[in-house]
Amino acid sequence: MHKAIGIDLGTTELRLSVPANGIVRRMPSVIAVNQKTKKRMLKFGSFAQKAVAEHPSLLKLMRSFEGSVLEDPELAKRIFAWCLHEIYPDETGVRALYSVPCSLSDAEECAIVEMLLDSGFKEAFLVYSPVAALIGGGYSLRNTYVSVNIGARTTDIAVVSDGKIIDRASVLVGGDAFCNAVSGYVEKKHHMRITFPVAERVKRTVGTVWLDGETRVADLVGIDGKNACKQTTISSEEMFTALEEPCALLLDAICSAAAKIPLERVSDAMEGGIVLSGGGAFLRGLSNMIEGITGFPCRIPEAAADAVARGLAASLDRLPQAMMLHNASLVAVKCFY
Repeated sequence: MHKAIGIDLGTTELRLSVPANGIVRRMPSVIAVNQKTKKRMLKFGSFAQKAVAEHPSLLKLMRSFEGSVLEDPELAKRIFAWCLHEIYPDETGVRALYSVPCSLSDAEECAIVEMLLDSGFKEAFLVYSPVAALIGGGYSLRNTYVSVNIGARTTDIAVVSDGKIIDRASVLVGGDAFCNAVSGYVEKKHHMRITFPVAERVKRTVGTVWLDGETRVADLVGIDGKNACKQTTISSEEMFTALEEPCALLLDAICSAAAKIPLERVSDAMEGGIVLSGGGAFLRGLSNMIEGITGFPCRIPEAAADAVARGLAASLDRLPQAMMLHNASLVAVKCFY
């Protein structure tokens, strides 16, 4: 069996997996940087959190990437090298399987492969995150699915049918957009500002995009226009209104993808349906809304938040011996069909 690492580097969390053992590391996707320069990565993950806690006046905690790894190639290579040495210290000949968003061009995919090789991996392969999520959820690519991976910043969508990727797209809406919508609503309706963690807590506890007749409420504390502390209560009905705009953007992207299903595969798609993965899949009422609007059954696999990493782990021992052209679509067909 080849030495290999599956790397799922999300906006909020990094998950590493290896053949046979599955997910072996998970860390917050954050770095510790100098307060003044805010550039050079000093520590990563939980090590970064500990360093900042010990030296709060000197160091600052930042997310590794707000978007594509291409935004900071040097930082990407340092994190890839950290992944390699964290799992296989002083080893050579290690292969990497890295999940990427659906929006990348062929040139960008090749650039990421070069980063992985420059960081010390012998070979590097890419796969689109919603395709890996299907594998991680236990779905066969021989059937027809619309796979929707909802991350913190971006949602990636792939239409898969008969071992082929029919269509792929990325939309800039995810968990962060829903939290920002909550903050915006509270500021406009209740005339108070709340922190991002408070908005996220409210989203998780009473957030809904499909009213089910049950009213839920949550207390929240923020700052009013005079910078005085203010407390109020928000209901699930209000959250339905607050989340309407990002929800509409997500639904529009899903419907556009579903429209790309070949006519001869529509009946197969009615059996496979729309598969939700990622942390955003658990937003209350989301699957009900998608089913009600699209007419396709909506499924959430077990451990949906880990579906991409689980898919990478399941695929590491099926990587091709070699591939001259590094393209995520080709890897998916060769490895998973």
